Amino acid sequence: MLIISNLSGKYQIIASLLFGAGLRINEALRLRIKDIDFHNKSIFVFRGKGNKDRYTL
Repeated sequence: MLIISNLSGKYQIIASLLFGAGLRINEALRLRIKDIDFHNKSIFVFRGKGNKDRYTL
């Protein structure tokens, strides 16, 4: 948490997604706003590792 708090802007958001949602680097960088479901608090990972789709919380 100390490392994430020392980052700023888009780098802090990406690091938080990697840590909190369990996303891989490529998944976080290819994330689109329509893949985030704020109502159900979930993220849809499109073509992640192994070209598989998945949901994460």
